[in-house]
Amino acid sequence: MVCGEGPLLDDLRREGFRVHVVENSRRVDPVADARTVARYIALFRRERYDLIHTHNPKINGLAALAARIAGVDRVVSTVHGLYSHEGQHPLTRRGCRTLERAAARLADLVLCQSAEDVMTARRAGIVSDTRLRRLGSGVDLARFSPQRFGSEDRAAVRRRLGLQSGEFAIGFIGRMVREKGIPELVEAVAHRRGWRLVLIGPDERGMKGDALTPDRIAAAANVTWLGLQEDLPPLYAALDVVTLPSHREGLPRTLLEASAMGRPMVATRIRGCREAIAPGKSGILVPPGSPRELREALQALSGSESLRERLGTAARQRAERLFDERAVFERLDLAYRELVLPPRPLRETRLQERVSTPVRY
Repeated sequence: MVCGEGPLLDDLRREGFRVHVVENSRRVDPVADARTVARYIALFRRERYDLIHTHNPKINGLAALAARIAGVDRVVSTVHGLYSHEGQHPLTRRGCRTLERAAARLADLVLCQSAEDVMTARRAGIVSDTRLRRLGSGVDLARFSPQRFGSEDRAAVRRRLGLQSGEFAIGFIGRMVREKGIPELVEAVAHRRGWRLVLIGPDERGMKGDALTPDRIAAAANVTWLGLQEDLPPLYAALDVVTLPSHREGLPRTLLEASAMGRPMVATRIRGCREAIAPGKSGILVPPGSPRELREALQALSGSESLRERLGTAARQRAERLFDERAVFERLDLAYRELVLPPRPLRETRLQERVSTPVRY
């Protein structure tokens, strides 16, 4: 595992993963980016990996470039969401797609989580068909299951969250940034009697330029920000509806988890959300940047428990059919098997060296 410093690394180490920390800036910073590439190159040469698998739009370019310079045999990149999208200015979108094409050319295989991203990458010439695969995305359907939580469990979590009896609980799970549509969401629910907005996600200040501050989010009396939470299934169970009014997505995991938990959803009509939700069947789609239409969709759900139950049941059935993580594991296994490593006399010796060398943290 190669990543920046963060609160989850100790858990990975305890589980037996070898973790290398290489800091990388999430902003465009040529000096910091060059430093990151140099550190990747040194690490890849020292560890002599056979395959590098990259994630994140920026790292798909930087780490893949470093892998090629370091002589790594195979590079796989996962696209969690194309950064270019229809809401951008044409010049901005063209620039993003140029960078996406450049990063894609460095990989032997490019795996897209979203089927719509596959079609977009093909149509826009971002990745050639021979190197493009649909990976999909999924969740642990046993862990994210409404059957795990009875009415008493749900009531206990709601009390812990400070929800009043009969209060309509609207949940958002994600990064606290403007790009996720949080300002519109807060405006849509602010001061609505009987409604409570529960925001779940990390403070992104210092990480993202469009990060929101707690005081701005808490300006509305009926908004609660819980911060980063690790045990999400009980929180989903306590919510009446899950919403994601984002401006850009890949295939949003929060909607897949909400589907598996049998929660009705309201999201924006954008790439990724359109794939996660069957409009009118498992949730409601609204235009991005429209607090009024977002509020109207939430109002429709708040006024009809039967509608919420119908959408939630369909969402769970759809998750069982389309969003099982075991299918994703199988596709990833097939992708790796495609990449037959070139013969190399020292390969067996290198593998034996790795196995016999003690792991140091």
